[in-house]
Amino acid sequence: MVAVVDGLPSVRRIRAVQRRLRRQQGPFEPKPRLEALDEVVATVLSQHTSDRNSERAFASLKRRFPTWEEVLDAPVGEVADAIRSGGIADQKAARIQRLLAMVEEREGRAERAHQLLARRVPADIRYDLHLGLVTHGRAVCKAQRPPLPHLRPPRPLRLSRADRAPRDQLTGLGAARRG
Repeated sequence: MVAVVDGLPSVRRIRAVQRRLRRQQGPFEPKPRLEALDEVVATVLSQHTSDRNSERAFASLKRRFPTWEEVLDAPVGEVADAIRSGGIADQKAARIQRLLAMVEEREGRAERAHQLLARRVPADIRYDLHLGLVTHGRAVCKAQRPPLPHLRPPRPLRLSRADRAPRDQLTGLGAARRG
């Protein structure tokens, strides 16, 4: 049985997903690594746009708001203006702020999230896993058209009972219901 920490999948399961993606997609050229929370935000910015535009949007966001707390506290319109070059800025700005709020609610501080993710996702596969998940999402999740028949998603990863997070932890409602 694989151990679960904080209701998250084990390192073994995370590595298994990364290996499957790599077998399906082939190797990636390494790029500079970002902190874990930066990677999460970069992933949101990469949706429905080119790498070049999402990188410009990320750089602009970090110039305008040096910390994630500033992004979280800013009016959503200002965040959207900072990421406008990445496309669908209003949606992405709201999504980024929701993610940061969820992290802050769960962990107390948005800046601390990268520490949690860094402990869970092995450093040697972080960037590779990020790219694999982005590529997989782009191949499978199409807003206006269904995926091509030859682009099948990797076989679903079956989590052991130990690797499944209790529903309360996933929804964040456990403490509210009990308290």
